[in-house]
Amino acid sequence: MLLSLRVLTALLGIRAFGVHLTGFVRNAAGDVAGVWLQKRADNKPTYPGMMDNMVAGGMSDSLTATQVLFKEAEEEASIPAHLIERAKSAGSVSFLTESDRGIHANTEYVFDLELPADFKPSINDGEVQGFALITTEDIMPYLLSPNFKLTSAPVLLDFLIRHGIVNSNTVVDLPQITEMLHTPISFYYRSWPTFPSSSFVGPREGFPTPVDAKYSSEQAPSSSSATYSFSSTSVVPNTSPHLEGGSGPSSVLKNNCSFSIADDDCASMKSEDRDSDADLYQICLDQGT
Repeated sequence: MLLSLRVLTALLGIRAFGVHLTGFVRNAAGDVAGVWLQKRADNKPTYPGMMDNMVAGGMSDSLTATQVLFKEAEEEASIPAHLIERAKSAGSVSFLTESDRGIHANTEYVFDLELPADFKPSINDGEVQGFALITTEDIMPYLLSPNFKLTSAPVLLDFLIRHGIVNSNTVVDLPQITEMLHTPISFYYRSWPTFPSSSFVGPREGFPTPVDAKYSSEQAPSSSSATYSFSSTSVVPNTSPHLEGGSGPSSVLKNNCSFSIADDDCASMKSEDRDSDADLYQICLDQGT
């Protein structure tokens, strides 16, 4: 029952996996000229009526990523098997997002498919309204629009970076953006520190410690003298610009309260407390401060 209710993953803190297929066409020079997008049906329970990647679907433990790819490509876009066989695995994208349903830890298997210029995807179920081939010159307004599905945007951005459409000449902070498309979710799930008295110990193996810590020293620590206060929720790192705290102190989101590390605390930690508070130092590094 739970396998089919992926909507519960954010509520329960479960990491979700999915498959995305980016269909594209090339011009005579061999460059990527356009990307196929779909418009989601208005009756979809999540992100209704929004633009989305050409094909996408969630995974359960009963199907592999390739099996989900073939299934969703046929169901959503009527792509025949002989074309799907040409799809190339392009790794994965991992990220954290927040919605009114909670915090989502997503890992998406990514596939690229070069399609013939005369191929047109067609609707094969009630989840899609239609498809549009968007030129690379016009793709960015779609990607940046609030009408583009938030959890699909990282996949499209990853495609544009890998194919050189988004590059260091068009985006100043390209390295930071690229890192955020590959958030180390496995590390966060397996290596939460615990906080007995006033010092960090860990990392812990297994799931996040069921305790939230708030860094409460008023000044940047010069030793292991920092103190922490606790409450009964688990912590989730914030490495996404879509989450709160992106422009101020590095912050960690959870259900009820926050664990904040001021930027100057991280700077001090890098120079003075790397050994005694190694886990906090690692979080500082992961936050990019």
